Amino acid sequence: MVPADARQYVEVLEDGRFKYTLPPIDTAVFSAPAADRKGNIYAKNCAVICESLELVKAVRRNGGKVIVNVGLLVEEGYDDIFIPAEEVDAIVYWPNVEQTATIKHRKYWDCFTLNSKTSEAEGLARQKVINDFLGITPKRKPADAILARLATQIFVDLARKGDHVDIGVGLPEEVSRLLHESGVMDELVMINESGVFGGVAAPGIFFGAAINPREIVSSAEAFQRVYRRLDWAILGALQIDERGNVNVSKRGEGAINYVGPGGFIDLVANAKSLLFCSAWGEGAAYELGDSTIKVTAPGKPKFIKEVDEITFNGQEALKQGKTIVYVTHVGAFRLTERGMELIYVMPGIDVQRDILDVCPMRIVLPESGAPQVVPENILTGDDFRLNLRDAEA
Repeated sequence: MVPADARQYVEVLEDGRFKYTLPPIDTAVFSAPAADRKGNIYAKNCAVICESLELVKAVRRNGGKVIVNVGLLVEEGYDDIFIPAEEVDAIVYWPNVEQTATIKHRKYWDCFTLNSKTSEAEGLARQKVINDFLGITPKRKPADAILARLATQIFVDLARKGDHVDIGVGLPEEVSRLLHESGVMDELVMINESGVFGGVAAPGIFFGAAINPREIVSSAEAFQRVYRRLDWAILGALQIDERGNVNVSKRGEGAINYVGPGGFIDLVANAKSLLFCSAWGEGAAYELGDSTIKVTAPGKPKFIKEVDEITFNGQEALKQGKTIVYVTHVGAFRLTERGMELIYVMPGIDVQRDILDVCPMRIVLPESGAPQVVPENILTGDDFRLNLRDAEA
């Protein structure tokens, strides 16, 4: 419990902005791949380095202690020194230190490293086995593949070659997969706030790492790059409302149902364009025909009148001129001055019965009177091809 008179590190200023104060950091405890017997730390074959370097500098400035947990003891000269011995106070050797979730440094997977000799296809296949076995991440259904194809097509229609793109966890991972399989990803600059650039974002419990990354920097450096340029963020959502607001941080009542938004807020604040992927309803069920999709059970609405907590403010983003699209199993919406406009509808979906009658949020139809019907190849996947436009001169 926090005392009522405890120091507050977040203040609300008179103009409504938040002011954050970081308390002095005087202890660092983190994991790294390896250390030699002199105490030098090595990052060879890491999947991420996160804030390790910045953390050491902050602690040293405050006269604190640095403790590093490593999975390998190696000879001096094993690789370029990541953190020199004079910056380290203690080393803990434990052979089960992980390179990433479930994968130990002593038996690292090279597909997560800058020296990978594993193909992207093989790396993704190996991760799928682990994700499916653990059952931690949702198993995707055919209806999710349709949603992903629609989201990917909308993205490709609006994006351009060379765009800087960050893709989040959950349904957006399916968009990442399609961009990779189509070859379009090679024409984009892929960003991950963990500091991993290039390659294919690792799915499921491996999120934060990448298959065959081209560069690994600290997450602090990654966010600096995000602040300089981020053209697109493709993200998931718990709830979406009629003002375009998105909740990703409050699943329900009580502390256990609060989810740290992580880099979400930085991404939505800096991205020029945003694409959110969300199920139409929690527990919704669908029936797929040859080239149609029908809702057999709408589930608990995720598109509602007012979100339980605003993690992304749609109206503020609209004022800033951002493009904001929301893709779901029944179609897609775009946030406009008129409201949440239904721009696409899936074949087999009745706009009145399946959308307007069951959705608590206010929905507007295009000024033309009807949303576009999603092309058949989105439903079937047949002849589904993606081509990015050239960058603007």
